[in-house]
Amino acid sequence: MANITGLEWNAAANTNYMFDCSLLYQSNLTTNGISFAMEDWGGTVTWFEVGSEIHTVAAATVNSATANTTGTKMTSTAVTAANTKYRASLNGIIINGASAVTITPQFSAEIAGSNSSIMRGSHCDVKVI
Repeated sequence: MANITGLEWNAAANTNYMFDCSLLYQSNLTTNGISFAMEDWGGTVTWFEVGSEIHTVAAATVNSATANTTGTKMTSTAVTAANTKYRASLNGIIINGASAVTITPQFSAEIAGSNSSIMRGSHCDVKVI
Protein backbone atom coordinates (compact mmCIF):
# COMPACT_ATOMS: atom_id res chain seq x y z
CA MET A 1 0.00 0.00 0.00
CA ALA A 2 1.21 3.50 -0.81
CA ASN A 3 0.38 6.62 1.20
CA ILE A 4 -1.89 9.15 -0.49
CA THR A 5 0.43 12.12 -0.08
CA GLY A 6 -1.16 15.33 1.14
CA LEU A 7 -4.29 13.72 2.61
CA GLU A 8 -2.83 12.72 5.98
CA TRP A 9 -3.75 14.50 9.21
CA ASN A 10 -2.48 14.69 12.78
CA ALA A 11 -4.76 13.18 15.40
CA ALA A 12 -4.34 14.43 18.95
CA ALA A 13 -4.31 12.00 21.87
CA ASN A 14 -7.70 11.14 23.43
CA THR A 15 -9.60 12.87 20.62
CA ASN A 16 -12.44 11.64 18.41
CA TYR A 17 -12.54 12.31 14.66
CA MET A 18 -14.96 11.91 11.80
CA PHE A 19 -13.49 11.88 8.29
CA ASP A 20 -14.88 11.88 4.78
CA CYS A 21 -12.47 11.43 1.85
CA SER A 22 -13.53 11.85 -1.76
CA LEU A 23 -10.92 10.25 -4.02
CA LEU A 24 -10.57 10.34 -7.79
CA TYR A 25 -8.64 7.41 -9.24
CA GLN A 26 -7.83 5.59 -12.45
CA SER A 27 -6.45 2.18 -13.39
CA ASN A 28 -4.32 1.27 -16.39
CA LEU A 29 -6.26 -1.93 -17.21
CA THR A 30 -9.98 -2.75 -17.23
CA THR A 31 -9.16 -5.90 -15.23
CA ASN A 32 -7.35 -3.89 -12.56
CA GLY A 33 -9.30 -2.49 -9.63
CA ILE A 34 -8.06 -0.51 -6.63
CA SER A 35 -7.65 -1.07 -2.90
CA PHE A 36 -7.92 1.47 -0.09
CA ALA A 37 -6.97 1.36 3.59
CA MET A 38 -6.14 3.64 6.48
CA GLU A 39 -2.50 3.20 7.47
CA ASP A 40 -1.80 1.09 10.55
CA TRP A 41 -0.20 3.89 12.54
CA GLY A 42 0.69 1.76 15.57
CA GLY A 43 -1.00 4.03 18.10
CA THR A 44 -3.60 3.01 20.61
CA VAL A 45 -6.98 3.19 18.94
CA THR A 46 -10.03 2.77 21.13
CA TRP A 47 -12.37 2.40 18.15
CA PHE A 48 -11.93 2.58 14.40
CA GLU A 49 -14.22 2.07 11.46
CA VAL A 50 -13.89 3.09 7.85
CA GLY A 51 -16.31 2.40 5.04
CA SER A 52 -15.65 2.71 1.35
CA GLU A 53 -17.74 3.14 -1.75
CA ILE A 54 -15.76 2.57 -4.93
CA HIS A 55 -17.58 3.64 -8.09
CA THR A 56 -16.47 1.70 -11.15
CA VAL A 57 -18.88 2.54 -13.97
CA ALA A 58 -20.86 5.50 -15.24
CA ALA A 59 -24.05 3.73 -14.18
CA ALA A 60 -22.91 4.22 -10.57
CA THR A 61 -22.25 0.60 -9.66
CA VAL A 62 -20.79 0.77 -6.17
CA ASN A 63 -18.60 -1.72 -4.33
CA SER A 64 -18.89 -1.22 -0.57
CA ALA A 65 -16.69 -2.52 2.23
CA THR A 66 -16.06 -1.85 5.90
CA ALA A 67 -12.90 -2.24 7.98
CA ASN A 68 -12.73 -2.25 11.77
CA THR A 69 -8.94 -2.36 12.08
CA THR A 70 -6.27 -0.10 10.69
CA GLY A 71 -4.40 -1.42 7.67
CA THR A 72 -7.33 -3.54 6.43
CA LYS A 73 -7.70 -3.36 2.63
CA MET A 74 -11.02 -2.65 0.95
CA THR A 75 -10.84 -3.67 -2.72
CA SER A 76 -12.81 -3.18 -5.89
CA THR A 77 -12.19 -5.47 -8.85
CA ALA A 78 -11.93 -4.10 -12.38
CA VAL A 79 -13.08 -0.84 -13.98
CA THR A 80 -15.19 -0.25 -17.08
CA ALA A 81 -12.56 1.70 -19.03
CA ALA A 82 -8.81 1.98 -18.55
CA ASN A 83 -7.27 5.40 -17.82
CA THR A 84 -10.67 6.90 -16.95
CA LYS A 85 -11.42 8.79 -13.75
CA TYR A 86 -13.62 7.11 -11.16
CA ARG A 87 -14.63 8.17 -7.65
CA ALA A 88 -14.23 6.45 -4.31
CA SER A 89 -15.43 7.57 -0.89
CA LEU A 90 -13.72 6.68 2.39
CA ASN A 91 -15.42 7.76 5.58
CA GLY A 92 -15.45 6.77 9.19
CA ILE A 93 -14.84 7.55 12.82
CA ILE A 94 -11.66 7.24 14.85
CA ILE A 95 -11.63 7.35 18.63
CA ASN A 96 -7.94 7.88 19.24
CA GLY A 97 -6.22 6.59 22.37
CA ALA A 98 -3.45 8.01 24.52
CA SER A 99 -0.93 8.78 21.73
CA ALA A 100 -0.93 11.53 19.14
CA VAL A 101 -0.63 9.92 15.68
CA THR A 102 -0.59 10.81 11.99
CA ILE A 103 -3.46 9.19 10.07
CA THR A 104 -2.87 8.47 6.39
CA PRO A 105 -5.20 7.04 3.74
CA GLN A 106 -3.48 4.50 1.46
CA PHE A 107 -4.10 2.82 -1.90
CA SER A 108 -2.74 0.12 -4.19
CA ALA A 109 -3.58 -1.51 -7.49
CA GLU A 110 -5.69 -4.62 -7.10
CA ILE A 111 -3.35 -6.62 -9.35
CA ALA A 112 0.38 -6.70 -8.54
CA GLY A 113 2.43 -5.13 -11.33
CA SER A 114 -0.51 -3.03 -12.57
CA ASN A 115 -0.96 0.68 -12.04
CA SER A 116 -3.68 2.56 -10.23
CA SER A 117 -3.29 6.21 -9.34
CA ILE A 118 -4.99 8.83 -7.22
CA MET A 119 -5.86 11.93 -9.22
CA ARG A 120 -5.62 15.64 -8.50
CA GLY A 121 -8.75 16.98 -6.79
CA SER A 122 -8.94 14.20 -4.22
CA HIS A 123 -9.47 15.50 -0.67
CA CYS A 124 -10.35 14.58 2.91
CA ASP A 125 -12.54 16.55 5.26
CA VAL A 126 -11.73 15.85 8.93
CA LYS A 127 -13.41 17.23 12.02
CA VAL A 128 -13.21 16.68 15.74
CA ILE A 129 -16.38 15.18 17.20
